[in-house]
Amino acid sequence: MVVKGKIEAKVEIKSSAQEFHDVVNGKPHHLANISPDKMHGCTLHSGDLGSTGSIIEWHYTHGTTNICLLPPSFKP
Repeated sequence: MVVKGKIEAKVEIKSSAQEFHDVVNGKPHHLANISPDKMHGCTLHSGDLGSTGSIIEWHYTHGTTNICLLPPSFKP
């Protein structure tokens, strides 16, 4: 089953904007350590972490469903 759409959420984060940016862009695998009940990890398929155009597969939980998210442009 494929689900297409946009996901938005509001989350309180106890860090500076720069620290958050550094984790999301350069160390996304650390999100699983920060919020293990929601984020399970990520897989880099192409490119470099933090670079434009890199393709990252995200693994997370939304409600009670485990989800794997890839950009629509990804062709295995």
